[in-house]
This record gives sequence, C-alpha cells and structure tokens, in this order.
Amino acid sequence: MKHINTIVNIVLAISIIVLYILHFCGKDSCQSSGKTTASGSAAKMEQMPVAYINIDSLLLNYTYSKDMNEVLIRKRENAQATLTQKARQLDAEMREFQRKHENNAFLSEQSFKSQQQALVKKQQDLQALEDKLTQELMKEQQK
Repeated sequence: MKHINTIVNIVLAISIIVLYILHFCGKDSCQSSGKTTASGSAAKMEQMPVAYINIDSLLLNYTYSKDMNEVLIRKRENAQATLTQKARQLDAEMREFQRKHENNAFLSEQSFKSQQQALVKKQQDLQALEDKLTQELMKEQQK
C-alpha cells in the first residue's frame, strides 16, 4: 500500500512539473512537441487566404443575377398594375355607392347595408391580395 502512494505521488509531481514548464516557459525557449503543433497550425492559419465578396458588384456583374432581377421587376410591375386596376374598380364602386346614398336611390335600408358590406368585403379582399402579392415578391427576391 505504501508503494502505491509513493508511485502516485511521483506521477503527480512529474505532471505538475511538466505543466509548470509548459505554462511558464518563454515562447522562444520552449521546444516541446505540443508547442510545435500549435505554432504549425498558427502558420497554416496565416497562409490561408481571406476572400471578401462584394455583393453589390456580384449582383451588378453576374448575368444570371441581372436576368432574375429583370424578371422580379416585371413581376413587381404586373402585381402593381393588378392592384391599381382593382383599386380603381373599387374606387368607382364606392363613388357610385356614395352617389346613390346622397340621392336616396336605395329602396330599403337592407339593400343599403348589404351593398355597404359588399364594398367593405371587396376592400378587405383587395388588402389581402396586396399582402399576398407582397409576400410572394419577397419570397421570390429571397430566392
């Protein structure tokens, strides 16, 4: 039992001395195998080239990017034209509704309310369509 304690103490003392030397020795004076592998990996890191990509230049000079940008612009213009057309139709219907309301052209209160609700529904549908088209364009642009 005494021999085991002595052996363990010797191993611990040697490991403490090795750790002390590794930790406190100067960079130039230490020539251990652990130090050479660390400096070797540091040298490899210094030799690795660093690449910077200028996204703006890439998007301007890359033909595929230009083509896809043109397609995206066409889709955006088509969506805008569709929204503008539907908004004009809704605006015309609202003006007609307002004119009828001012001239008391509605036969009953129920017909007034039903047409008013239909216009509100169309306005909500137009807003939903605008949101949908906007989301589709954003997804397309991200692609």
